[in-house]
Amino acid sequence: QLPPRRSPLDDDPSPAQEAGVAVRSLREGGRTVIAMVNDTPYAMRLAGVIKGDPKAPVEDIGRNVKLVPQAVDGGRKLVLDVAPFGLSAVRVAADVTMDSSTLYPPQAALATMEARSTALAEQLATINRGGTSPVVEPPNAGFEDEPPRSPDGATGEVPGGWRLDPAVEAASLDVVEERPHSGTRCLRLEARQGPASVVSGEFSTGPGAGLLVQAYLRVEKEGERVRVWIEGEDAGRPFVRRSEVVGSAEWRPALVRVSDLPAGGLASARLRFEASGPGVVWLDDVRVRSEAAPKAVRINAQRTILAALQAFRDRRYAEFARLADSHWARHPGLLALIRREAAKGPEAPAEAAEASALPPDRTLR
Repeated sequence: QLPPRRSPLDDDPSPAQEAGVAVRSLREGGRTVIAMVNDTPYAMRLAGVIKGDPKAPVEDIGRNVKLVPQAVDGGRKLVLDVAPFGLSAVRVAADVTMDSSTLYPPQAALATMEARSTALAEQLATINRGGTSPVVEPPNAGFEDEPPRSPDGATGEVPGGWRLDPAVEAASLDVVEERPHSGTRCLRLEARQGPASVVSGEFSTGPGAGLLVQAYLRVEKEGERVRVWIEGEDAGRPFVRRSEVVGSAEWRPALVRVSDLPAGGLASARLRFEASGPGVVWLDDVRVRSEAAPKAVRINAQRTILAALQAFRDRRYAEFARLADSHWARHPGLLALIRREAAKGPEAPAEAAEASALPPDRTLR
């Protein structure tokens, strides 16, 4: 049990504090408690010189064992290992001070931090090279492919896998040349009795944290609502997100963003546009882009990684660990961008594992 302390501690910060280990002395009733606090996720070794009565007993409070510091010029040298995010405290039966506190990070911790800093530098280089969003839209997204026609001139299936779902007699789907938004054709969905949906052919989103879906819509009845669905499969599990837009009698863009895709993307995805009631909906110029790393994410990640690398160079290990494991350094969209860029190389790894500066048995505070 540490003695109570209501007044501020008056000893100067130790040189090890910049690295994330603080040393403080609490004096009470002719005794001194020296507390060493480790604010890093690594085990740290700390050495210091106890100045005062050379014969005063020294006890490790946590382990309840007596210590025998080594006699050196000016006092006795004490060396202790402090656990990750841990506290070590020793009690000296005299009024003493602890000077010349020096931190000795273990080689394993230094190697881990060095590997993490190298990975961060490579990550920063990838971000600096770009991060454009690839087009991942479904086939025939502009409906310009020539549809097959029956002998009577009526159109049949819509190229690219666009179809009614479910295929009911109370709805119809056609490619028409009447007032397209652009090009020569657009898609016409007519629901005669109730809600009806048109579903796109399947496509792969690729790695990314989000999708940006844009389409131009026109409806028969001003203010009619159209539901936009993004459907897919993630490791065998269904993935569904829905949005709703208000249509207009003139062409109007509908923009839907999905920001919580799995980092590896969806193996298969499709778009669904649903007329909420009887009426006609025209659809044209569908555009889908994968948002692996939006600009705001890249900017915040760049700042965070630069600060982390500087902290490592300055031996501010606690700050380095905090930044290296922060939200911006491990944003799913950013990791997806790293994996995508790595896959372009001639020797892409089978799996781009997340580099971590923390040991596998890290302790969360």
